[in-house]
Amino acid sequence: TENQRDLKATANHPFLVLSKRGSFSYISWKRLDTIKINDLIAISGMIPDKGKSFEIEFNEFRGNKSITIPKESSEDLMWLLGFYTGDSYKDSGRVYFAVSKKDKSHEKVKILMRNLFNLEVKEHGPVVLRTGSIDFVKFLSYLGFNGRAKEKRIPKWVYKLPANQKLAF
Repeated sequence: TENQRDLKATANHPFLVLSKRGSFSYISWKRLDTIKINDLIAISGMIPDKGKSFEIEFNEFRGNKSITIPKESSEDLMWLLGFYTGDSYKDSGRVYFAVSKKDKSHEKVKILMRNLFNLEVKEHGPVVLRTGSIDFVKFLSYLGFNGRAKEKRIPKWVYKLPANQKLAF
């Protein structure tokens, strides 16, 4: 397209198109196979944001360490969960963040874990930050963050958040 976008669709896929007939312009739905050069295809701009923060009702505390749990999702929490999804893993009692000391995210992970959960993370080798908390592991599972690298999925509730929290994720 003129603005460097690619379209891939079947021939019968409908698109909203601004077409010209003589000196008149009109909007109509057209199948892809009937769209002509110079027809203008509508694309969505900013979609209205009706997302809401996710209310957190976690109360499955079993561990020895006292941790705090946010009452609802926030940009900081979503950034940390996004980082967890991409570069972290957990076992039954610990969470491991794979991040080098040289990475600018290294300090941010430490700060957010302290500020959001009152948990300290410690260096565990050259590229891992680790925290030992059964409750934090259970909290991640409660939110729907489970599985190993190839099994991880984004929980459905994430898609219902406000745009700023989805972007932070």
